[in-house]
Amino acid sequence: MSAPALALATDSTAGTRTTSDRLELLQALIAGPSFDPVLRPDVIRVPRDYPVYGWRCGVPGCERSRDTWRDYCCGHAAQWSQFQREGRDIVAFLKDAVPLKPRGGRHLGNCVFCPEVPAYSGNSLCFLHSAALVKWSAFQRRNGRPDDYELWAARQEPLPRLDECLVPSCPEGAGHYIGLCPYHLLRYTREGRPGNAKAIHQRPRRGAPATFTVNYVDQAAFRGWCAKATPAGRTDGVLSLRGLRPLARAEVKWVLHRHAQGPAEGAHWPISVVQRLVTECQRQEINSLADLGAVRRIMGGAISGSLLR
Repeated sequence: MSAPALALATDSTAGTRTTSDRLELLQALIAGPSFDPVLRPDVIRVPRDYPVYGWRCGVPGCERSRDTWRDYCCGHAAQWSQFQREGRDIVAFLKDAVPLKPRGGRHLGNCVFCPEVPAYSGNSLCFLHSAALVKWSAFQRRNGRPDDYELWAARQEPLPRLDECLVPSCPEGAGHYIGLCPYHLLRYTREGRPGNAKAIHQRPRRGAPATFTVNYVDQAAFRGWCAKATPAGRTDGVLSLRGLRPLARAEVKWVLHRHAQGPAEGAHWPISVVQRLVTECQRQEINSLADLGAVRRIMGGAISGSLLR
């Protein structure tokens, strides 16, 4: 038996149920046996082949994420468009299309020097080791010295393990000593480094573990920037509900579950678009999705309509 529908429309009966009543009911439904466990966590990680929210490129064997609202990754979508312009069919396209490896720091395993830290790029290094290699190679070349990877790798050690990114809504681990993941570190730098957080490294002797401290010109400004920063828009099935107020968070989970039920509700929803709506909810600090009537102007489309009905 499917779980009962729970409308989110604002009508004359909405006031008869308090926020706590509604939240309690939703929490009970979400904890129930019929609710999809994939959608329960506050950081939802959708499998690439999930029927409604899947993100796998439609080319067999391709490891890249499908482009928003398309069946293929960006590279294969462009190739398929070219085939269509040439009058060639889908059978020919799928026969010729070559599976692609992922780009960037996702699905690349862990750092060869820091076994518990995800690799940042195709060289199997974490963000900090990747940055150190780039800096070392440039120094070697400037001074007319060899910059062979093996020379550098022989002197590397595991770096101190970092906690989660300091941006409350971000599901990633910190990739830099100041406490930001690579994505938010780049944004922080582009936005002028509010508070001017800087890491001071300390290595007393070779063989001893490196330590660090973080200095600030204005720590409150840095923390304020972190509090207002939004999560990255991702295409690999990760949806962060962190930072949402409890009722809105439960409502999003419930709507995602209900949308996946039944043939009439089965249209594909890109998780990256859902994240945009969640981010707007975070930005406006709403208590319930029913309070976000302006979302139609912000996003438009079927997803916002379904979330608000």
